[in-house]
Amino acid sequence: MDTLLTAPEYDYMLKDSRMRVLVVHEKLLGAVQPILADQPFLKHVVVVGNAPDHLTGYADWIARETVDLVPAPTHREDIATLNYSSGTTGEPKGIPHAHKDLVLTAEYWGKNTLGLTENDRTFAGAKLFFTFGTGGNLLFPWHVGASCVLFSGSPRVATNLLEIVDKFKPTIFYNSPTGYAMAMAVENFRETYDLSTLRLCVSAGEALPAPIWHQWKELTGLDIIDGIGATEVYHIFISNRRAIFVPGRAANPLGGTKSASWILILTPLRKGKPVICLSRGIL
Repeated sequence: MDTLLTAPEYDYMLKDSRMRVLVVHEKLLGAVQPILADQPFLKHVVVVGNAPDHLTGYADWIARETVDLVPAPTHREDIATLNYSSGTTGEPKGIPHAHKDLVLTAEYWGKNTLGLTENDRTFAGAKLFFTFGTGGNLLFPWHVGASCVLFSGSPRVATNLLEIVDKFKPTIFYNSPTGYAMAMAVENFRETYDLSTLRLCVSAGEALPAPIWHQWKELTGLDIIDGIGATEVYHIFISNRRAIFVPGRAANPLGGTKSASWILILTPLRKGKPVICLSRGIL
């Protein structure tokens, strides 16, 4: 779950998901403690760090477990994650993703689109509770045997991200259009921070304006792959591709030009028809 939510929002998600076990860091315990007593489905609260006497400490919890890593007998259709949407169209929706979904998005986006290999190192401004961050900075590098840089600071401070790139030398950088604009607003950022290890940048979360794409390219020499993603499909499903960039738009479904995939905006009718430009519809 998003670590920046309020107690009422956590209360909604705990009840909506019928969560039975909650694992929470000691620094975030205060945000959920007021609503724990009113959870009809919650059976266990495990605290990472110092746990109150009435709750279970993570270290004590795992101390009884074997050190042998035995794979669980899961099926590809079993639920692996339940990710909540941002709630821009109402209450956040819990979206289940199966084990196979994580592999497929890593294969089609991370490997086929970005060309990730075991020699890459990824870094994302997006936190892991966003699927943009989970996919790009955890699952995708895991899938190909690459490494990733995890970061506990605020991505809203441009110098935080630039310092990480300078220090840990990633090859792939994920950020939002606003994030790229903020980075370029840092005085002498190109001279102050070494970005030479980056081979490609990725943008999602909002539309990437063409002027930002061109300015970033001019200042750094780096291309930005612009993508459209959604929690419902886990990660990016429409994007530019390496060496095929159309600044100001995200083009090409992930299957590429030979794919059978078509993206249409339809009228909200049973037999929907494509809508005209700038009209509301259903994807």
